[in-house]
Amino acid sequence: MAKIAIICDKRRITNDSKYPVKLRVTHKGRQKYYPLGKYMTEEKFDRIMDPAAAGKNKNLQMELLRSLVWAEEITSEMDRFSFYDFEKKYQGDPARGSRSLYDRFTLYIDQMKKERRVKTALSYQSIRNSFKKFRSDAELADLNPGFLREYEAWMEERGRSMTTVGIHMRSLRSIYNIAIDEGLAVRDHYPFGRRKYIIPASKNIKKSLTMEEINKLFLYEPKPKTFEDRAKDFWFFSYLCGGMNFKDIAYLRNENLQDGFITFIRAKTKLTSRTQQKPVHVPIHEYAQKVIEKWGSGSAEPKEFVFPILKPNTTLEVQIESYGQFIHVTNKWMKIIAEKVGITKKVTTSVARHSHVTILKRSGASMEFISEQLGHSNLSTTESYLGSFDDEVKRMFTDQLLG
Repeated sequence: MAKIAIICDKRRITNDSKYPVKLRVTHKGRQKYYPLGKYMTEEKFDRIMDPAAAGKNKNLQMELLRSLVWAEEITSEMDRFSFYDFEKKYQGDPARGSRSLYDRFTLYIDQMKKERRVKTALSYQSIRNSFKKFRSDAELADLNPGFLREYEAWMEERGRSMTTVGIHMRSLRSIYNIAIDEGLAVRDHYPFGRRKYIIPASKNIKKSLTMEEINKLFLYEPKPKTFEDRAKDFWFFSYLCGGMNFKDIAYLRNENLQDGFITFIRAKTKLTSRTQQKPVHVPIHEYAQKVIEKWGSGSAEPKEFVFPILKPNTTLEVQIESYGQFIHVTNKWMKIIAEKVGITKKVTTSVARHSHVTILKRSGASMEFISEQLGHSNLSTTESYLGSFDDEVKRMFTDQLLG
């Protein structure tokens, strides 16, 4: 079998008299070297690899040894060693067995990118960088309630909201759960939950418009074919078509339009809940049909996008940028329209969705019907959209308390 060692490669020296640290693999007299991304003097390398190393030297030693252990795991599973097979596994997933918090985040981020879940990858990348600033050498074993409370306080000191803290902590919990599944963390040491660390949860109050406010927007007449005209049309397209998310509007294809209905799987659930996917099936309102005719691409090909928001055969990153711009421009002009008609509330793309839900409920629609309209897999998600009523409704109910 192959022999593996971590060495200071003295065949090459940098301008500041440092050598690259590499993994050396030897098999049948042939040697190959794999960089570990570290440069140091021979003296420092010896200190770090000393069995008695402590502190930062010990942490760096453990980081290097993880690469060694990972390489040894690969070779032990090979019936017949070859550098080609070794490199394919080693270079493809070098941190698989690592207990470093940074490595665990990196592996998950890489997996999200492979699944084309770029926004999730970017979110976890930002959170990973935050943890790195807080404690760059943190490992899974360091995650205890005290560590998590320290991180929460560190974030608060930097002006982060409890909502942001909660997002970071839920992401960290997901990383820890994956590590448990892979045998890299112990369930008995689980730091989250009752009498341990409770992740802060802020109630996200959903704001919706009243019917009077919606009528004000609807009756507003922008100049045809302007940005205002386009923003208003797509806002009401979302409102009238089940509160359709603007990302789903961008991804609508002609094959989703059949017999006066729009049927589609929400982009948000396509990868995250494959076993519970619920097709959204909503009728095409007369106004929505006019929006399709007015702003549609004009193509009848089943696989073509209904609206020319996304360009075909572009990368996922470009598509994300395109529908993000679509949302941004709509929000900008809906704000202008709202100010013109005297609405002080925010009138964003998400408000169209929340308003659709709230108006349905006040019209007597059942929770089950609303949940189906939204494509939710459970009623609790739907209930979060109905958690707040506008001030007028509160006053109406209060006035009725004394008859």
